[in-house]
Amino acid sequence: MTLADISEAVPRYEDDFVLWAETQAALLRRRQFNALDIANLTEEIASMVRHERRALKHRLEILLAHLLKCEHQPERHTRSWDSTIIEQRERIADILTDSPSLRTHLSEVLPRAYQHAANMAAAQTGIPRGNFAKDCPYSLAEILEPT
Repeated sequence: MTLADISEAVPRYEDDFVLWAETQAALLRRRQFNALDIANLTEEIASMVRHERRALKHRLEILLAHLLKCEHQPERHTRSWDSTIIEQRERIADILTDSPSLRTHLSEVLPRAYQHAANMAAAQTGIPRGNFAKDCPYSLAEILEPT
């Protein structure tokens, strides 16, 4: 099927996602709004938002875990840890540049991200979880900015 055939046969979301998405984009470009699959488009957009938020939270968790490892095991500090910290800060900065509204989301997920990070750091270092602060000891500025 070519995009010229769109008006005759709109592919179903369930049958071929990529063709469906290409078709929806073409319909939007042509302003053929009455032919759009609104229900699935709405769900896909919401899914994209959830994906971006999860990706940001995951990068924050990795960053926090490495900051905790550096703080609690300075004798085992490696360049690999530093590299991971740099990479996660840069990736978070990229996400926030592309979607500045997610900065607010960072503040919202920080407490939960810290809990996951502290659990990861405890598992990776062998340090009991109770040795890590109950709540995040870092401000967002400290987390996101190199020292």
